[in-house]
Amino acid sequence: MGNVISLDDYRNFKLAEAQETGPIAPPPVLNRRDIVERDFSQFETILFGMLKIKEIMAHHLYYHEDWKHYLLCILDAVCYPDRRGPDTSLDENLELFKGYIAQETTPDNIRDFSMVLLILDMISCSPILSRVRLVQAGFGQPAPVGLATLLEK
Repeated sequence: MGNVISLDDYRNFKLAEAQETGPIAPPPVLNRRDIVERDFSQFETILFGMLKIKEIMAHHLYYHEDWKHYLLCILDAVCYPDRRGPDTSLDENLELFKGYIAQETTPDNIRDFSMVLLILDMISCSPILSRVRLVQAGFGQPAPVGLATLLEK
């Protein structure tokens, strides 16, 4: 039979467990030039940026679950811009994720987290996301942006 525990107890347990085992993911391979030179006007490149963020976060915050939610909400907003409901605002999710990163930044991970913020800024300036913002504001029709477009190719 299952036990009911508080969320704080669960987080403390996960934190203690993580400190015992250490990082599971290998250190990320980062190249600022590779990120800056990419063209974030295509869905594939946005997906590359999201996977690079996942790689960095999995190495540094392997014991936290919150960042995964933010990443999935951003990806969901990009893939399905016409969806309405909670957690669908792209700009709100980007800002919440940036705030979360600012809270979790330490002297040990500041270099890698600055790369995450750079990737998020590059993604937020993407022409694809401009179209997503217009659809979420109620202007225009959703264009095929996400996974369905990739599968059709």
